[in-house]
Amino acid sequence: MTAKITIINPEGFVSSINSDPISLETGEEAEINIPWDSLGNQAGQYTAEAIVNYDGKEEKIQTLFKIGDIRIDVQNILHDKIKKNSIAKFDVQLQSYWNKEIPDTYLILTIYDKTNKEIATVKGENFPILPWNTMTKQVFWDTKSAPKGAYKANVTVIHSTGRSSEKQIEFQIYENYPIMTIALIIIIILLLVLLYSNIKRIKKDETNK
Repeated sequence: MTAKITIINPEGFVSSINSDPISLETGEEAEINIPWDSLGNQAGQYTAEAIVNYDGKEEKIQTLFKIGDIRIDVQNILHDKIKKNSIAKFDVQLQSYWNKEIPDTYLILTIYDKTNKEIATVKGENFPILPWNTMTKQVFWDTKSAPKGAYKANVTVIHSTGRSSEKQIEFQIYENYPIMTIALIIIIILLLVLLYSNIKRIKKDETNK
């Protein structure tokens, strides 16, 4: 009897390992151990396909397993329209690639202006992330001292072992017009339209006299 293990990742074939042949008597059981070195393979989900050949017959079985890495990736950074004199919220989507909970994780938000000068650094709250978990955490920045214009935000995730990953985005800060100012502008526009309509009506009446 022989066994062959084929390892497959989401991209396809990785490697195959063959066992040494063994002999079994009727009713006898045995366990075949086939070691596989996972060194050099990326973290993620894999498939192990086992094919056992015995007495001219073949049995096949598959199982899923994961290779872990003490790593948390920043998958994406989302935000709404950012205005002056407001609190900007950045939603950071994270993915853990470790088989155990990673405690004491936190985010560092670093803001750069259009000249790539660092103008602000914010540390988020500490939190744990569960094994292979995907989660979203928020980090906030007060824009009161930042003029409108183009900026960059770099988000770094740091956890208990000190390892980290990061991702950068670009965004704009817009003028934050108060509601009263907007309402006043609308009223002025309406008055101008009304005044223009009255002037046209008066001129038309004078022409018809």
